[in-house]
Amino acid sequence: MIPPNWNEYLQRYERYRQDVRDGKVGKTAQFWMIYLNIMRIQHMIHTAVQTNNFEMRLQAWDEMLPFYFAFNKTNYAIYGLWYVQIMKEVDLRYPGLTKTFKMSGISVQAQSAYPSTDQRGEQSINRDAKTLGK
Repeated sequence: MIPPNWNEYLQRYERYRQDVRDGKVGKTAQFWMIYLNIMRIQHMIHTAVQTNNFEMRLQAWDEMLPFYFAFNKTNYAIYGLWYVQIMKEVDLRYPGLTKTFKMSGISVQAQSAYPSTDQRGEQSINRDAKTLGK
């Protein structure tokens, strides 16, 4: 049974979390709050890929963008921003493609020498800059 003052506890907890983010509780707590947020996003992207959840994948990328800028990961920041924007507008440009993504999933060009999805995604993004034509 949920106690009647449950909302009050939730509001107090969220205020505390915001105080931690703002550094009012100390730098160590602020660091770990940032770390936990990054791990939550990492878990979200992993779950999205495993379950083929297009919206969750896009949300995870969108939430991770500020960290790419903050950690000076320039290529991820630039191409991630481009990727998120294109994917948010994909049905405007290509009607019905979101439905296809949801049914079939999103894949990337792969080479056996680079087993990680991160490297495969980066290769896919950079492929156009390295090759002529198709």
